Parts: sequence; C-alpha cells; structure tokens
Amino acid sequence: MKGFPDLDESKAREYLGKTILVDVTNLDHKGNVERRRMWFGTIQTFSNREGIRVLLDDSEKLCWFPPSTESVGAIRKVDPGMYELKPSGKVIENPDFLTILTYQEPSPKKKRNEG
Repeated sequence: MKGFPDLDESKAREYLGKTILVDVTNLDHKGNVERRRMWFGTIQTFSNREGIRVLLDDSEKLCWFPPSTESVGAIRKVDPGMYELKPSGKVIENPDFLTILTYQEPSPKKKRNEG
C-alpha cells in the first residue's frame, strides 16, 4: 500500500490462522488514559495489498492494521497460558500472539494572539 513499508509476505504462514490478543490504549494529548480496549481474534490476511486483518472472536467484524513493518513489530509471540481481557473479564487460553498499541491525541493547536 502506498505510504507504508512492505511486509515480508514470505512470513504470512507464521501469522495466518493464528489467534492474536489486541490491547489498545487511547491517551489524551497530555498522556492520560482515556480508554483501554482488549479483544482477540484470528489473523485472516497478512499482505501488502490487504494489510493485517483480524476476524474478531464471536463476531463477523474485522480489525485492520496497516501493512507496515511497524505493525508487524508490535506483534509478538506469547507464552501459553490464560489471558484475561480487561475490562470484560473474558479469558482466552493459549493465544499465539499479542499486540499492544497506544494512540495519543496530538496537542491542540495554540490559538494565535490577535491583538
């Protein structure tokens, strides 16, 4: 995709069909937590054309990540075990991967002093 680095599509087999936990935190412009969400699903696509798409558990909704090395770098293998999704309390057993993403709002533009 234009504007994103290329994924190494030869590694798609490592990701396709695997379970991933997604942990997203939204921060305000000062760095304060506004919202935290966690969900999990199955990786459906891993390509430069379609990006990284995750089919969310118990849903037909897709979560999308851009096809960038930054996105892949945020995905890491996890040890087997039980993982609790907060704040729902739902537990997932033995996921393959985890990604932790943080998005921070930009600082508001300062108004010009017109005087």
